[in-house]
Amino acid sequence: MGYVGNQTTNSFSSQPSKQDFTGSSGSSITLSHAIASPEDISLYINHVRQEPTTSYTVADTTVSFVGYSISATDDVYVTYNALALQSVVPTDGSVSRAKIADDLSGANLAIDTTSSTFKMTDLTTNAFYRTGTWTPVATSSGATDPTATVFSGTNTEQIGRYERIGDVVHAYFRLTLEVATINYTNNGANTDTLRFTGFPFTVSNITGYYPALAIGDFVNWTSGWLAGYPPMGFMLPNTNTASMKYPTTSGTGDIQIQYFKSSGASLTASVTYKTDDA
Repeated sequence: MGYVGNQTTNSFSSQPSKQDFTGSSGSSITLSHAIASPEDISLYINHVRQEPTTSYTVADTTVSFVGYSISATDDVYVTYNALALQSVVPTDGSVSRAKIADDLSGANLAIDTTSSTFKMTDLTTNAFYRTGTWTPVATSSGATDPTATVFSGTNTEQIGRYERIGDVVHAYFRLTLEVATINYTNNGANTDTLRFTGFPFTVSNITGYYPALAIGDFVNWTSGWLAGYPPMGFMLPNTNTASMKYPTTSGTGDIQIQYFKSSGASLTASVTYKTDDA
């Protein structure tokens, strides 16, 4: 299995080792162990230590003398300051994030790629990518319980779906009241503002942040609804609720729930918003 970083070729001994070259001649010698830099050995010629890089260079197992040669009568030996003994490959999973530089040109590249937060096929709680369903609820600004409906009866359609990527949520819903006599409950009243709640995640608590609803369809609103005025709406910060509005100030501003209190009244809408929820 692959791993991040340059492959570690060798491990090292804590005990130095000596190699004699007495009887050798020429401008270079061959080591019995590979080394990475001149400082990895101490080179002695006739018991005089030579200066690394200035007096000799190294390349793998070859030591080359700089500007001179040795003769067979010279007493030449080296001691290894860092002795390679065997090849080592990191075991699977042994390289942690702490061992990896995660900053490139000032941009922090640290990404948590565990399956619970990133894997695109993982739709579990707290995954980076999630899809699911939710239950839209028609309520009002005057509801005693703002999370519960203000209309009696069972809804004909009550469909909600969402897709979340990171902290961005796209939610869709369609809600249709039952085709029957509709009454108020939960302290609903005609002049309350129509709201829809139950969105799957709370809107970020950002000052002035009111993500707008895109209205796809609305039908069977009451006869008192002003002709030519399609509904509009926006999410309220730090809630999972949308409040409904007329699209122009020449209307009455907030949409009253009496205009939605109708047999078969429905609304189809979607919204994209940022959330701080886990």
